[in-house]
Amino acid sequence: MADLNVSATQNVTAHENAGQNLIFNGDFESAPSFTAATTTTARWIDGTAAGSTTADTWGWAMNNHTGTSQIQFDSSVSHAGANSLKLSTLATASRADAGIATAVNAANIAKYGIPALASTTYTVSFFQQTTVSSGSSTSGMFLRALEYNDLAVQQGSNHNSSAITATTSWTQRSISFTTTSTTTFLYIQLSVTGTDGSATLVADCWFDDIQVFPVSRISGVDIPLGPIVTPGIQSTIGPKIWS
Repeated sequence: MADLNVSATQNVTAHENAGQNLIFNGDFESAPSFTAATTTTARWIDGTAAGSTTADTWGWAMNNHTGTSQIQFDSSVSHAGANSLKLSTLATASRADAGIATAVNAANIAKYGIPALASTTYTVSFFQQTTVSSGSSTSGMFLRALEYNDLAVQQGSNHNSSAITATTSWTQRSISFTTTSTTTFLYIQLSVTGTDGSATLVADCWFDDIQVFPVSRISGVDIPLGPIVTPGIQSTIGPKIWS
């Protein structure tokens, strides 16, 4: 539900699926100039093979580089807009993971983690396209959402999307979960895992249009909306109130 334009005295009932997308650059429309695909663990993806320890402008990092793998912003393939994020394994027994920070620790979670409310339902949706050159694995290609507390200690279990091990066209996928009572941050990770099962998956996977939304709200309760008036505009906008 988008922001509501109502009078200063009007009450409205809260509904689910409200709010703004919480993830930074989930459509990958902000992208670096391309020199080479990133192939270095714990580096920001900056259009170079070595990546960067400091250039967090584009919001995505290579978390895991196992075997022969790489990650890049791709301007030649996208679901919408100009870019997507492409993760590739180029040989067997390889894995590539991208995340919203170079590594998970207390400092990075506080700076780059997605602030989350405890005991609240979230949905993560995204578009995914895959091309399998050969082989397979157990985990395949997927998105993972993780919950953490302020000390970067994981709370609850991993929330993984379906394991994809075949060639697919652009498909929207989603996962929903309810945070624990001690969760304060969410972390999003993208993966092409060719290191388990037969460990032979050689594939490319593109991710685009990632969205993270809280979906549980105070439902069935009339919420008085306080006026926020912009000069020259007669409508008012009420606050977003999460449950």
